[in-house]
Amino acid sequence: MKRLLLGLLMGMLVVTPVFAEENDGENKASPFFMHKERGDLLASNLMDKPVYITEGERVPERVTEAPEDWENVGNITDFVLTGDGTVRGLVFDVGGFLGIGTRAVAVSKKAVKILDIEEVDDFFVVLPGITREAIEAAPEFELQPTPLPVRRF
Repeated sequence: MKRLLLGLLMGMLVVTPVFAEENDGENKASPFFMHKERGDLLASNLMDKPVYITEGERVPERVTEAPEDWENVGNITDFVLTGDGTVRGLVFDVGGFLGIGTRAVAVSKKAVKILDIEEVDDFFVVLPGITREAIEAAPEFELQPTPLPVRRF
């Protein structure tokens, strides 16, 4: 019995270092990760977030509140992803009153600036250099997919 227990103990001591391998938090073979990186945003935090426009091209990196010359033009309602999963842009509702008469407008991710609010864990979504007239003239985003052409053989 002593030999059996001693053998099991020795076996565990030999195998234990294999399981104690250094790991930097990410397994290279695994598609999963455990935490957000600095600068990452969750879609749930962006949904229904107000979208501001400002005619000036330059915006500060951080602000404490929305400047008076920023105009709230709508709220984020959706995201557009490409087939490989990268963000193409965001969709927001503009116009209307209490959700009646609104229309969806999509903008490229290149047009969007995310600004940190100082001393608060929050941010603003800003479209710098875009006017109210440009928003009103923007084409409505079609939420229904475009049908594929019928192929005849």
